[in-house]
Amino acid sequence: MPMWRSAAPRNRRAGIVLFLFASAIRAQAPPAARVPALPPPVSLAAYRSSWFELLSALQENDSRTATAALAAMRKAARAAGVRRLSSYSRAALHAARKAEAAKAPHAELAYDVAATLDESSLDAAASQVGFLVRQGRLREAASRTPAALGTVFAIAETRLAFLSSLALALAITLGLTAVVIVLGLFLAHFRRLWHDLREIAGRPFGQRAAAPLAVGLLVLPSLFALGPMWLLLYWAVIAYAYSEKGERYLLAAALVALGALPVLVEVIARENLVRRSPLYLAAVDLDERRDDSSVEEQLASIVASSPDQPDAWFLIGIYAERAGDYSRALTAYSRAIEADPNEYRALVNRGNVRFIEGDYAEAIGDYEEAARRAPEAAEAFYNLSVARSEIYDFKGQERARARAIQISRRDVDNWSSRPPLARVVPAAYPLWIARERSNRWVQRSPDPKHPLGAPTPILDLLRSPWCLAPWGALIVAVIFRAIRKRRGFAIECSRCGRAFCRFCKRYGGPVSLCGRCVRLYSRKDEVAQDMREADRIESENRARRRRGMIRATSLVAPGIQRFFEERPFVAAATLLFFFLAATLALGGPWVFELRPLAPSGEILPARLALAFAALLLWLFANVRAWRQPRES
Repeated sequence: MPMWRSAAPRNRRAGIVLFLFASAIRAQAPPAARVPALPPPVSLAAYRSSWFELLSALQENDSRTATAALAAMRKAARAAGVRRLSSYSRAALHAARKAEAAKAPHAELAYDVAATLDESSLDAAASQVGFLVRQGRLREAASRTPAALGTVFAIAETRLAFLSSLALALAITLGLTAVVIVLGLFLAHFRRLWHDLREIAGRPFGQRAAAPLAVGLLVLPSLFALGPMWLLLYWAVIAYAYSEKGERYLLAAALVALGALPVLVEVIARENLVRRSPLYLAAVDLDERRDDSSVEEQLASIVASSPDQPDAWFLIGIYAERAGDYSRALTAYSRAIEADPNEYRALVNRGNVRFIEGDYAEAIGDYEEAARRAPEAAEAFYNLSVARSEIYDFKGQERARARAIQISRRDVDNWSSRPPLARVVPAAYPLWIARERSNRWVQRSPDPKHPLGAPTPILDLLRSPWCLAPWGALIVAVIFRAIRKRRGFAIECSRCGRAFCRFCKRYGGPVSLCGRCVRLYSRKDEVAQDMREADRIESENRARRRRGMIRATSLVAPGIQRFFEERPFVAAATLLFFFLAATLALGGPWVFELRPLAPSGEILPARLALAFAALLLWLFANVRAWRQPRES
């Protein structure tokens, strides 16, 4: 559907009469004279007048009048090129919440109006569903829920908020899961690696110094005043050497994820800086045909602080022209032209305003200058041909139209077959230009205290310790395992749980039993009963300490006991889902609110549902940890 349709009369005979009448009038005026202006396009004032009638109908709970005013308002908005009345929808939603709090009868009608004014508003759709739930109309609420969920992806604003929040929550989840994977595998293999560290420390310095030196080797990064991150990576290197094949894959994935998280967070931050800049928001607002006064206010604040912003002035001119304020539009376009001598779009649109006002000579001057600055701008030549036809310069009209067709025949055919009411086409502000200018504006950031800040280049971030340290730790872990594999690793006794190596086992017997268990239980020699009893008590204490450690860590990281059961991927999946549900349930400054104007009570049910899911996972994992079978 075109933005405006021609107002030509349907009756062919009446059209011929009007044409002859208009020709007689034009013949009396010189070509360059100023003639009466064309009827102005429908402006925003046409539907703003219906807003007050709608508010009065809401206060009186007059659904018939409210429906008529709403229909008139939407019809005028579509005629003005606006599809979504976001500002009015927020105002109606605020009135609906106040009415519901006061138990006024028009609350339901106000919620319906808010959802109708902006059908892509998640806040309005979700609030309407919530109102129906609170009224006990669950079936009707369930029927409207799919449409409400669909509004999450209806417009760029909610898509950005949803995807950014989800990506940041995933980044936090991956970070926490990776840390717990390292700690879980380190604790699962602690007996073996502790035995080997004591063996390494005891050989040159004796058994008395083995334990203190092993502790020093265990926290070696801390002895060099390095932070917790380096200690974690150091433990990851040690745990990798003792892990099985599947565990090594999981640990490698955790280290790769830790190194990639800073890049992911930086990309999210950069994307939000660009897409939440006023220039990009204005371009999206115009592309989605929304009426959002907050965007225009942000543009006004830009030109107030930096008057030399041509893009901001150009967009302000578009908003003023859409509102029917041609005087302000001319001023804004002129300021855009002064700020950027190469700006042609402002010349095209300023010419359009002058064309609408009937000042064809000035409009032709603007179009010619725009064509000189941008020889490949089809809209400049097309508008020039239309303006020259108004002063009977038919040869100039043909030349300009031929040049426009040469540049883009498809655009000219589209403009000719579906001309706007003003007959001249505006110069648009596409999203790719908005993105390019916003990215340039964000990266420039001359003031270090600028609220947007200066984003870190991706290449510099990749060369920083935040990325190189985890990836480097993975490389070191692979090398360390290859070196340690030559000497062999300690294993745990299947009977008592004691770690031992091939140097500790002086007797024969089963491979899975330590030397002490072989001596006490496998050999035919007589063994005192008190020695076996002492060994049994020691084994039970060892098993009790491990169970206590598993239960304690499961309180913070549910699912960690799966590492001790040699099911690392189940452990990682449990941790991933738990941390994701907990992160989304808790919310915080890292999550962009999908419904920024909604009160906390409106968002609480969703967070309670996520918290309940996290609680179920936590209970399931901890019950399993407490029921873990005793080690024999």
